[in-house]
Formats: sequence, C-alpha cells, structure tokens
Amino acid sequence: HAFTGRRRFFHSCSLEKYMASGHHLAEDTGVSPRDVLINWLRLRRKMRIDKVLALFPPRPRAQAEAIISSALSRGWFTRQRGLISLTHEGLKYSDSLLRDLWSLDTP
Repeated sequence: HAFTGRRRFFHSCSLEKYMASGHHLAEDTGVSPRDVLINWLRLRRKMRIDKVLALFPPRPRAQAEAIISSALSRGWFTRQRGLISLTHEGLKYSDSLLRDLWSLDTP
C-alpha cells in the first residue's frame, strides 16, 4: 500500500491481476473513516479537530470529543490553531485511543 497524503494506492494481491496491470498501483477508493483514523494516529499527522469529529455519526460524536478532550488533558495530543496531533507520549497510548474511538458507532 502507498499513501500520498491524500490518496491511497495498492498492488493487487492476485499475482495474475498484478501481472495484468503492468505492475501499476490501483487507487484504493474504499477508504473507511476507521482507516482514516488509524492512519492519522499511526502517522502522527496534524488534523483539524472538526474533521476528526466528522468521521463519527452525530450520536457518538460527543463521546469522540470527550475521548479527544481527555487525551489532550493527559498530554497525548497537542492542539494548535484547531489542529491536533499525537505527541510522543501519546504514541505510547495510541492503541488505547484507537480502541476507544474505534468502539464508537462508526459507519
């Protein structure tokens, strides 16, 4: 898999399809909100807090906001001008953060 910062690509798992494609990457258009979330945390990218919260349906959005707020107060995220990113300390807890956010009712 490859990620350009905006789009994801992959090679086919099937040798026949891979050979037939001329070894070209295919665009992964089926990126789920959970994929966005896991990549954002794993890559320690800055992301607008409103975009993170928009990954969740209205009902669990408040729960996601509470999880992020708690992580901010623990120093696991930094916040600058509406952007949040995982800190070095937060990286230690990224699995827990992801579990908590993942368990919310996401599509």
